[in-house]
Amino acid sequence: MTVDDLVALAEGLEEHLGDPHDDRARMPFSKVLAFDEREEFPYELTDLLQAWGVHEYCLPERWGGRAGDVEVGFNLVRLVARRDPTTATALMITNVAFMPHWIAAGDEQGREAVHGIRHGARMSWGLSERGHGSDVLANEMRAERVPGGWRLTGEKYLIGNATIADVVSVQARTNERGGRAAGPFSRWTGAAARPAPSRPCPTSACTGCGPWT
Repeated sequence: MTVDDLVALAEGLEEHLGDPHDDRARMPFSKVLAFDEREEFPYELTDLLQAWGVHEYCLPERWGGRAGDVEVGFNLVRLVARRDPTTATALMITNVAFMPHWIAAGDEQGREAVHGIRHGARMSWGLSERGHGSDVLANEMRAERVPGGWRLTGEKYLIGNATIADVVSVQARTNERGGRAAGPFSRWTGAAARPAPSRPCPTSACTGCGPWT
């Protein structure tokens, strides 16, 4: 996509959302503030952005999305974040959770994931852990092969979209070889049971985060 094409795309999104100072617009500051004050997940706003197709510009063209690379979607989400960082984050958690697919999935897995996201599926990403925070190479969740598949043992915390996701993507350690190197880790994707979080974060209502064990 050329710079001119990206500018035109951004202008189209801004026109779709309307003047943020106009209460009659689709995504005005007044509506953003109302969701924030009620501590509600902004379904109306994320649905608005999905209807326009923002999320499709974060999905690769070869599997049915509209992105040649990640920068197009990133620049569109920046426009959304200028109005409301919460809505931008809520929309992007799914696309961040999809990134391991973009890197490592086969064509069948990739097409299936993109199809689901394009049709409204939400993903959560089980990456960080309570005892390690951003030090993901120290993560302890284990995946071991068992008859009929794999067993995952451990906890992920906190996980954006944990309470509203349809699909969860989880990073787990498959062996100890390599110590803290990235090699011993793999990624699993499965349907999310979506139980109520056992120890919810008291400030996480707007993004649906919680632990996953």
